[in-house]
Amino acid sequence: MSVSAISWREYADGVVLYNETTGHTHQLSPLASEVLLVLIGRPGGIETAGLLQEIESRIDAAEGVSLPDEVTRVLDHLEELQVAIRQGAPARPRASAEPGRF
Repeated sequence: MSVSAISWREYADGVVLYNETTGHTHQLSPLASEVLLVLIGRPGGIETAGLLQEIESRIDAAEGVSLPDEVTRVLDHLEELQVAIRQGAPARPRASAEPGRF
């Protein structure tokens, strides 16, 4: 994915992004927005454990919610949208997003 492939804008209730590669626009959930913003801030990628630590410091997860499971679900979804790419061996996946302009 090229650097200009994703255009995004942050709003009070989340992120809206446009994927120039697919031509699709997506409104992300608050959690997906936080994950994307962390990934954009780490263009070289981030280990899943580090991503979880950053997300935990940014949000208060509802009681009974498994944050690792939810972040994994979000990463799967971002990958399906062709917004994030997992890198590395399956035992230690990395994720990254390439920011663009809006």
